[in-house]
Amino acid sequence: MTLIIPDGFGQVIHQLRLVGDLEPMAVTYGIKVDGGGVTAPDTLADGLHEAFYTAWNVNMSNQYTLYQTEVKWKDVALADVSVVVHVEPKVMTSTASPCPQNVAFLIQKLSGMAGRRNRGRMYVPGVNEANVGPSGLLLGTEQSGLNTKLAAWCTTLSTSIGQCDGMAILHSTGLSGAPAPTMVNSLLCDALVATQRRRLRK
Repeated sequence: MTLIIPDGFGQVIHQLRLVGDLEPMAVTYGIKVDGGGVTAPDTLADGLHEAFYTAWNVNMSNQYTLYQTEVKWKDVALADVSVVVHVEPKVMTSTASPCPQNVAFLIQKLSGMAGRRNRGRMYVPGVNEANVGPSGLLLGTEQSGLNTKLAAWCTTLSTSIGQCDGMAILHSTGLSGAPAPTMVNSLLCDALVATQRRRLRK
């Protein structure tokens, strides 16, 4: 299946690096770009980079660094996808010890619409050991605190970053053609952390 970036939309890829791990990790999501086109791509990438850091830095160990943000987008007037990369290493601020790198926050992308294609998910690494119980559930106020920050992040993407008009779910081609992207109206952190086997390496 091929991910489609249609006119007026883009894809954001935040690259994170963990001390002692040579392989970077990525958090990706779609965005709707300004209808008039992206005229200042560096400013857009910088704003998205800063918004992610603001949303996540307190909940993520300082063993993690947000290294760069890549934005791919397609303006109505363009025949192809354009790319900009903003490199600005920003160290996360929690002093807690992180879980193994295959443990991640599971974030649901909600649109308020029914149907499998109208919802999505993303995995964010950097869960701290002290905030997870033996059954894999987030402890204390970790989930509720994150949901408050996720709501603010969602609002920032919709209203406070020039040339970004909100988070979107981009679709892939499958047995049928890809439908139009679905706008995300809220984000929700799952109470249970997720694990990704591909991040466990010998």
